[in-house]
Amino acid sequence: FFFFFFFQAEDGIRDVERSRGLGDVYKRQVHRLEREIADIKPEIAAVTKKQLDHYYELLSTGKETRGQGLSWAIKTIWYLKGNIKPSDLPKSLDAESVNYLIETSRLDLERSELLKSLKELKVNIYTRRRDSSLTNMLLVA
Repeated sequence: FFFFFFFQAEDGIRDVERSRGLGDVYKRQVHRLEREIADIKPEIAAVTKKQLDHYYELLSTGKETRGQGLSWAIKTIWYLKGNIKPSDLPKSLDAESVNYLIETSRLDLERSELLKSLKELKVNIYTRRRDSSLTNMLLVA
């Protein structure tokens, strides 16, 4: 005797709905990220403005809080995309002192950027040499 049993699936399995593809998923992710970025930008702008106001205040009053002179405040303002005018510095400084502070800050910032570039170039050279040596070792073997 042979018995055959046939069951109808009632476990929620239905015909699969046609997939809209990964493109739709990626598009939704891109749109979500764009909205998040748009939400973050105003907050960044507000925090940056508060920072700039703080550093301009320190600079104009001559409050030196780091033991580095006022040039650190000037460089920080530039880093935050602010501008420095001679009138932003303490009124107690003469024109020659103001020009000296602005010029030495500019040169120090330029030197820092050049040192950073030099370091990146050296790392790139080292990486290329290392990769080239590995390639040569693989070709020889």
